Amino acid sequence: MDGSATDLSTAETDFERDKSAPQPSRRRNKGSMKDAVPSFRRQNSPGDKNKDRAPTNGGEPGEGHSAQSAQNAVFAEVESMFPSEDSGQYERLRKLGAGAFGAVVLVKDMRNNRLYAMKVLTISDDKDGRRNLQEVKLLKMMQHPTIVQLHDVFLSRDRKLLCLVMTYCESGDLAQIVKEARHARRPLPERTLLSWFAQVFLGIHYLHEHHLLHRDLKPQNLFLTDSKKLIKIGDLGLAKLLSGDERESAEAGTPYYTAPEMVNQQPYGLPSDVWSLGVCLYECLALQLPFRGDSDL
Repeated sequence: MDGSATDLSTAETDFERDKSAPQPSRRRNKGSMKDAVPSFRRQNSPGDKNKDRAPTNGGEPGEGHSAQSAQNAVFAEVESMFPSEDSGQYERLRKLGAGAFGAVVLVKDMRNNRLYAMKVLTISDDKDGRRNLQEVKLLKMMQHPTIVQLHDVFLSRDRKLLCLVMTYCESGDLAQIVKEARHARRPLPERTLLSWFAQVFLGIHYLHEHHLLHRDLKPQNLFLTDSKKLIKIGDLGLAKLLSGDERESAEAGTPYYTAPEMVNQQPYGLPSDVWSLGVCLYECLALQLPFRGDSDL
C-alpha cells in the first residue's frame, strides 16, 4: 500500500491521543436523584436493609431456585467489585442491537449527561451467571484504548438482568461499514483500513500478552468512534483466559470467522484470533468473505 509508513504513524498518533484523553470518572457523586428508569436503578449494597430485595434462600427447589441462586451469586460478586455509593440512574434512549445473550441499549447517565452503551444480560441459570460474571471480570481487567471499557455494572431491581455500562462507539460496528460499502459498490480506502487494523492488532497484542483468547473476532465486534478514526474491540463474552501454553478445545466463535482447528474441533490457542482477524481484513478489502460453502462451516 502507498504511504503505509505514514498511515501507521497516523494510527499510532490517534491511538496515543485516545490513550491520553481523560476517561469518565468511576467515582459517584453522593446524593439522590429521581428515578429516570426504575428498572435500571442500581441496587443497594448487600449490607443494606432493603425489604424489596428477593430472598437469598428458601423457595421451591427446581429451575427457578437455581436461577435465583445464580442471580444472588452474581449480585454479591458484582457489588464486591463495584461498591455502591449512591443509586445512580440511567435513562434508556433507544435500542442499539441484540445478540444471543442479551440486548444493547443507548443510555444517558443522569449524573453527568454522558452517553453509554448498556449491555443487558439475562441470568437464567448457573451457566449464564458464570459466563456473565466472567465477562464483567475480564472487562474490568483489560484496560486499553483499543478495547471497549467497562464504566459501571449493576443488577436490575428484579435481580434478573445484569447491566454492563460501557463505552459508546457512535459510528457503530465495522460490519455495518462493510455492508454500506458493498451496497454502494465502493471499496473501503486502504489507508483507512491500515489505520483501523493497526489499532486492532495493538489491542489483540495486549489481550494475548495477558493470555486472553477473544474467540469471537468479527466485524460485528469491532466498533468505531464518532470520528471513525479510532476503532475498539468489544464483546468479551466468549473470551477465555489461558494458562501458559494451554490450549482450548471448547466450541466457540462465529461461522466463517473461526480458525480451521476450531471448526475441526481440534485444540486451539492464541493464533486462532489472528486467523479471525485475517478473515475480517479480507472481507473489508474484497467486500466479501474469503470462503463460500453450502453450510456455515
